[in-house]
Amino acid sequence: MVFLSQGNYPTTKVTYGHLIFTKSNAGRKPTDVIVMFKLLILQQMYAISDDELEFQVNDRVSFMEFLGLGIEDHIPDAKTVWLFRDNFAKHDLVKEV
Repeated sequence: MVFLSQGNYPTTKVTYGHLIFTKSNAGRKPTDVIVMFKLLILQQMYAISDDELEFQVNDRVSFMEFLGLGIEDHIPDAKTVWLFRDNFAKHDLVKEV
């Protein structure tokens, strides 16, 4: 983990294998990469869109349990899932998954 400075806010650069996430310390904390990966697994298993995935995770307790989330936890939205999958594609990891 590397700490950088961006304007008035320090940022954190986190590396997971080939994936690099840079996030300012201001605002919401980033979603756990394991949760995001599990979301992609659910999406592939049930052949559902990003929007439908967001709805189903909010609706089904079994999905929340698989993700290790509780009712009070933040559920990533459809755009967040899309951006995560796009980041995988940029690093040619989609085919490996």
